[in-house]
Amino acid sequence: MQCQRGAENTRENCEVSLTIQEKNQQAPIAKIALGRPVPSENIHVLILLPNNISFPSSVEMRSDDKDAWSADVQWKRCVPGACLAEMTLTDADIIRWHALDGAGKILFKDAQANQIGIGFSFHGLGQALDALAQKTQ
Repeated sequence: MQCQRGAENTRENCEVSLTIQEKNQQAPIAKIALGRPVPSENIHVLILLPNNISFPSSVEMRSDDKDAWSADVQWKRCVPGACLAEMTLTDADIIRWHALDGAGKILFKDAQANQIGIGFSFHGLGQALDALAQKTQ
């Protein structure tokens, strides 16, 4: 979890984030961030991926290949160097993700419509969500 103050030293903006890198490479291949853009809103998940993607499509975030609870995260925009997908998490999503501690996977289609999978870990997410909840109350 990381926090930073707004421009006018207003409220602290906090997010839980995970940067995913391949071994022996310095540039990240993906980033997952969870936070509340507005204190009264639910938690949002933002996924940042390379801009070599296929439209129409979405990003699927799941705990394993048999995950019936996978999240379908919609593309919002692409900028030079990356594309962003975002969704608002429901209370049920947060409860589910809080309980996970194993491997996860982000699935998306590249520009040639090939399905790409990027692995990550849910380990520590429950504790990070608890810390985020305390900071954003």
